[in-house]
Amino acid sequence: MKKTLSVFLLAARALGPGALLAILGSAGLSALFFALAAREGAGLEQVLSQRGCALSAGLGLVGVCASLTLPLCDLFGSHPGLTLRRLRLSERAATLVFAAFGALCLLLLACAHICALFLLSAPYGAQARALAFLRTDFAHSLLPVGDAPRIARNLLLCLALGLAAARFSYRQRRGRKPLALPLLLSAVLVGFSRGGFGTWEQDLLLGLFALLVLAHQLYALFAPEEEAEEEEGGEEG
Repeated sequence: MKKTLSVFLLAARALGPGALLAILGSAGLSALFFALAAREGAGLEQVLSQRGCALSAGLGLVGVCASLTLPLCDLFGSHPGLTLRRLRLSERAATLVFAAFGALCLLLLACAHICALFLLSAPYGAQARALAFLRTDFAHSLLPVGDAPRIARNLLLCLALGLAAARFSYRQRRGRKPLALPLLLSAVLVGFSRGGFGTWEQDLLLGLFALLVLAHQLYALFAPEEEAEEEEGGEEG
């Protein structure tokens, strides 16, 4: 337990500042778009439906994923893999810890946008705010109260993106071409570019894709060939 906690704290020190900057920056940008739309006299549902808030969240998602992956990649002469191999946990176990930290950062990103939009919606009144968060695709996707399928989809996305981000740097350090994170991130960004996730069919497809990516990443992480490769890398280190 202490070893796991020490690696989690290492992840917080190495990846946390960049992720926090992306979270606060995107939430601030979303608040700016909200204020500009509200200043024009639009109703709350119209304000929440405009693409600025959704695109801000999409940019934040890209920023968080970049902050979770790039510092752990062998880029610009840095070799974080050497440091990771000296940890008291195996690199595979460390990858799972980094994945958990990434999923937590993604949950915080959603929470930051929910808080920003919820607070800015206060002048419209509690009833108007509740209806707007229920009827607006983007807001309801962020805060799907009473909507079990969307809650499950959001949790799957956080877990799948967190693990795919951790596996991205894991594979990059071994000279591989990781595709899971770019593919899943692109699918999510398509939803953001349309102002949120609307239809039940789109939510179902995205949730199934996230589940597929999560299952594939877990299988690949514990595959026998991955274990042999890790042992070989440990001997070289």
